[in-house]
Amino acid sequence: LVEVEHWLVQLALMDVYVRYARIFAQLPELMPTYGNRVLRAFVGPRGVRSNDRRVVARACYMFARFIRTAKKEVVPFTADIYEALKDLLVVQYIPSSILQQIQAQAGGSPGAAGIARSAPPSAPAILVQGALKVEDQACLFEALAS
Repeated sequence: LVEVEHWLVQLALMDVYVRYARIFAQLPELMPTYGNRVLRAFVGPRGVRSNDRRVVARACYMFARFIRTAKKEVVPFTADIYEALKDLLVVQYIPSSILQQIQAQAGGSPGAAGIARSAPPSAPAILVQGALKVEDQACLFEALAS
């Protein structure tokens, strides 16, 4: 099941991992063997690095829940987890001048004759290739901080 690429199977597997995370807390001797596999599943191409956005979002959330449940047992793997996730934790900086240009192109400039719009312009959605959504990054930061 771990190698199946269908997104529903991946989501179900993560649910199972989190549901039974308490086993690692009760039987810490299982963590080096089986816990390592679970952690690799979360941080690998079938988890937070999946090509499917649904899987990525759920994997980030479920990873934080798994870490919260098996906190003491995961401590020896912290450095490995950080190394596996550090490129996903980068917060992209987008200069305000670029944001202004994008807003102007999207019609974010004031109305005709300098009359301001009734609603303030919202920041445009900028997709950075390979970056996680803010909510997903927050879950990963939470997991690492636990």
